[in-house]
Amino acid sequence: MLGMTMFHETLHMTSAIVDHGYAKSTCLDLAKNKPADARLTASNYVYFAAENGYSRADYKKYNRKVYTRDGTK
Repeated sequence: MLGMTMFHETLHMTSAIVDHGYAKSTCLDLAKNKPADARLTASNYVYFAAENGYSRADYKKYNRKVYTRDGTK
């Protein structure tokens, strides 16, 4: 998880990315209701990288809540 934290902080240092939320549920809500804010939220990029970089089993192991693409658990 240290790598994901470093990725998150690197986004702040190298772009206009800010923090409109940290929790996965908050990021999902932003994506649904405020997509412009979601695109500027560092945690969304971290969640995307984790979901696409880990195997499904590792993703479930490292993330307490796993959401499907439609936002359900």
